[in-house]
Amino acid sequence: MENQYKNIVDRFFELESREGFFHLKSKDGLLFWDLVRYDILSHILEKKGILPPGSAALQSPVSAKQRLMGFCKVLPFWLYQKIARIGKNGRKDNLLQLISRNKAEDRFVDLIMNDIVREYSGDSCFILEYYSAFRSEVLKSARRKMFVLDIELGKTIRKPGNEHFANINEILAREFGFDCDYSNHINLHIRNYHIEYRFYRKLLRRIQPKRVFYQSLPKSLIAAARELNIPSFDVQHGHFNAFDPLYSYPQNTELGHLKTVTDNFLASGEYWKQFQPDFVKVVNLGSSYFYMDESGKKKNAGKNVLFVSNAFIHDYMISALDRLCTQHPGIDFCYKMHSNQVGQFDDTVKRFSEKSNISVRIFNNIEENLYEADYVVLIQSTVAYQALQIGCRVVVLKKFFYEASLDLYGLEGVDFVGEIDELDRILQTDLAVPDEKPQFFEKFKPEELHKL
Repeated sequence: MENQYKNIVDRFFELESREGFFHLKSKDGLLFWDLVRYDILSHILEKKGILPPGSAALQSPVSAKQRLMGFCKVLPFWLYQKIARIGKNGRKDNLLQLISRNKAEDRFVDLIMNDIVREYSGDSCFILEYYSAFRSEVLKSARRKMFVLDIELGKTIRKPGNEHFANINEILAREFGFDCDYSNHINLHIRNYHIEYRFYRKLLRRIQPKRVFYQSLPKSLIAAARELNIPSFDVQHGHFNAFDPLYSYPQNTELGHLKTVTDNFLASGEYWKQFQPDFVKVVNLGSSYFYMDESGKKKNAGKNVLFVSNAFIHDYMISALDRLCTQHPGIDFCYKMHSNQVGQFDDTVKRFSEKSNISVRIFNNIEENLYEADYVVLIQSTVAYQALQIGCRVVVLKKFFYEASLDLYGLEGVDFVGEIDELDRILQTDLAVPDEKPQFFEKFKPEELHKL
């Protein structure tokens, strides 16, 4: 089977190596390509019809009025944080940057980083919150954690540059067959990098941690830590493979001159080591969040089907679900929404309010849904790997970017279906799962953490 996703990624990797993109500098001397390559490749995949429309929108400059409105929204929280002296503690052994998108006990938390937070709790740990979309959490945090409001405020004050990157635009247009000016997007990333880098460098110099923990981004934190000779550790936050541009680079390409590339990766299981470049030191740390034990799985009297969604495939998924739940009134369906779907949640609940065999969830931990499920229906998600590990049957809908999960091809317990009718037939047959389950995720290993 030809894989369009892989073909485009291969062409992109070959092009960026051949054209020397990793050595490109902005006018102010910044090696910027590593900052923008993920977004640009995602945009190309969207234009080629592989990613859903709108899933890879490029950033554009905002007007002075929009910057002023943003400034006014951030300023009160920034002032509160300064007055309360949040984050003004002294030296700490560990800096943990969280991305708190899960909800537990009426607070937003970072379940992926919970293992490390627990091990390094107390005075040895400085907690920095990167995900500040829910700014009201600032008021609840007291002295518990610091939000990156200095960065947000800086982005409302400083305008991006206006450098034109015609050479990049022309090379990409020749290779992929469509015109696009990426200059605005690149200029915004350069502006953001400088704002973030100054913030992180100042913070790291003040608290002088022995270790920094983060989840893939931002590149500016990696660079600031490296300049100050502080080891930084990228904590695995989901599935990936050799064609994920967040972690993958062209083979035989020298990247030693880049400060923005991670050199330490904390994997959630031995399986994931194979997908990291040779220059990255990988430690199998395991993960309490991703690891699931088959013994926790419930035995259902009937069939239970879990649909896994996100904002960009939502319309397609709810249409498929609507049809199936009507055809199978005796099957219980659960529609699990992503944290990026907050704005779609109420309408989705309303749409299915008269369907007694559908429940809609969003902020709960996915493991409770998986332990109840017999079948898991998705396009591409980390949930596929968790589901297989505990004995669910995984059905991959052959839409949009499903080809990105190359390593699921051929696995027992996985079905790839092109039409909903095929899924309908699968639900009418007896559930069949392999006796021997694959092991993608492992239990958290605190002893490995304390060796770092």
